[in-house]
Amino acid sequence: MRKGKSSQIQKLTNQIETMNKRINKTQETANELIKGLKEMRQKKSYYETQLGEMKDTGELTVSDHSLMRYAERVKGVELEKYRQELIDIVKYDESYKKLDCDCKLPIVMNGEPFRVIIKNNNIISIVNIRSEKDGEKNNS
Repeated sequence: MRKGKSSQIQKLTNQIETMNKRINKTQETANELIKGLKEMRQKKSYYETQLGEMKDTGELTVSDHSLMRYAERVKGVELEKYRQELIDIVKYDESYKKLDCDCKLPIVMNGEPFRVIIKNNNIISIVNIRSEKDGEKNNS
């Protein structure tokens, strides 16, 4: 009977050790997740602060869309020619065709480096690369 009892004791001891290892591993994973969660909450808080500062100025702002419509409809700026000019510039490069329609294409216009952002064969934005780099320095 003692052999049976000692083997049961050994079996339970092994099971306890196994559970302790699993608990420790789970605790490590939980600690990593909690750390990541804290970092995400800090970033979110930072973004909310930035957004709040932008919204709380009380100053009237103008969206890019409304500015374009104003230039087109009130000031009589012919935007269609600029649309075609931009298409021609990107098509001249032709590397966008190799990039599967979703890309950030570097292009030089008027001696300045720009990044033309294309999604689903639609030019959605143009960013001055120098300004973009300056913005990264200022945000760091």
